[in-house]
Amino acid sequence: MAATDMSSARRCFRRRRRRFFALITLAIAASGAPAARAQFDQFAQPGGATFGSEPRQIGSQDRFDEALRNSRWRLGKLYVDPWIGFRDIGYVGRVDLADGGQLDSGLTATAGAGIDTYLPLGQNVTWASHASPLYVWFQEEEDRNRLNLDASTGLYGRLGRVGLELDARRSERLRMFSQEVPQQVNMRRDQGQLRLSIPVVGGFTLFGNASTSRIESLEDPELLAVPFQALDRDELVFDAGIGYRFRRGILVQLGVGHSEVELAEGSLPLDNEGNALILRLSHGTEWIGFDADLAYRELDPRGAQSQFLPFRGVAGRTGLQWKLSRWAAPEVYFRRNLVYSLAEQAAYFVDTRYGLGIRSRPVERLQLRAFVENGSNDYHASRASAASPREDDVFTYGGTVATRIGWLNAGVTAYRSDFDSNVPGFDRDVTVVQSHVSLSVGLRLGGDLIWD
Repeated sequence: MAATDMSSARRCFRRRRRRFFALITLAIAASGAPAARAQFDQFAQPGGATFGSEPRQIGSQDRFDEALRNSRWRLGKLYVDPWIGFRDIGYVGRVDLADGGQLDSGLTATAGAGIDTYLPLGQNVTWASHASPLYVWFQEEEDRNRLNLDASTGLYGRLGRVGLELDARRSERLRMFSQEVPQQVNMRRDQGQLRLSIPVVGGFTLFGNASTSRIESLEDPELLAVPFQALDRDELVFDAGIGYRFRRGILVQLGVGHSEVELAEGSLPLDNEGNALILRLSHGTEWIGFDADLAYRELDPRGAQSQFLPFRGVAGRTGLQWKLSRWAAPEVYFRRNLVYSLAEQAAYFVDTRYGLGIRSRPVERLQLRAFVENGSNDYHASRASAASPREDDVFTYGGTVATRIGWLNAGVTAYRSDFDSNVPGFDRDVTVVQSHVSLSVGLRLGGDLIWD
């Protein structure tokens, strides 16, 4: 009885803390960024937030002009920029608080090399490609070691007044799967994408995007107890709208979107489709920065066999930062995301976070960041399930240290998440430490400017 009372009191305290975080974050953010970014990521990095980073203009040559200037080699009209290094070195420890038993831990590393090439086609169009074999190593699970491939190619620039980006990509990487299953998994994403923009009168610009993707697990089902292949799927997304840039630099975009998701044969029956109303805002000055990308989405089951539960609501993220000095730049952020679930009888959960952070650059080549965030994972049962709602309260804190010295780019991110569930057996702690070390043969590091 005492243990039950203590657990109930702890959950009550967590809910009060979450409401406190929500009130602070939304009250502050409402003064500059009233929205959230619409993006359904299967895993959203805790503490991740960007401020005043306006959406890249479609067809903009700026990033390629910089890449051409910094490329190490030039072969006639072809610019070449190679790199080599460790992309990620990570550790994940997961503990079940119910019995104190260690469930999962392990050290992993990804090492590789890559080469970016750029070929200007006239004055306003660039053909670019990227190829990067990456070897993934597991300390405890040698059978999972494998060679992955990142590769992409595309055309970027302007055809008359029309901004154009047309590319095809294959990304095979070791990724954290989700907040629900905090395990690193080799995943593949094949994507084709077309983006267009057309300036019209004044500061108005029409935009349109279309992409098709296939997402699948690369893990051998016999080596892992978790059926990651159950969420292999195809996604089709398009959106279009109009944007306007005010004289003070504020960018506003309004649009509509449509999405279709079809899971692979033999996967979970969670096919869905729906429409969205989109609002994006961004602005950055020397002293303040904010951005927001929000969508009101209406998603419904697709097909008679789908067990997807209809979703109506806003998803995305927003953030606001004060640039007081190089020593201190406090920030607040909010994120709400729909995540497909592997839990029995659940279709998905809604991951909601409110966060506070501070950035510091005590010296030019050193960046520091600390954050704390609170929120919940609210599970939505499938249409065929009568299970009681599950809610996991989440409290996370952590930080990042990053440096760039000459050709060396390195950093470490560490955080700890405490999950307190209303369903017995799902309380847990997760500790994650991730690092990267990249040594560029040229002056840029790992193609991150262009491809990540």
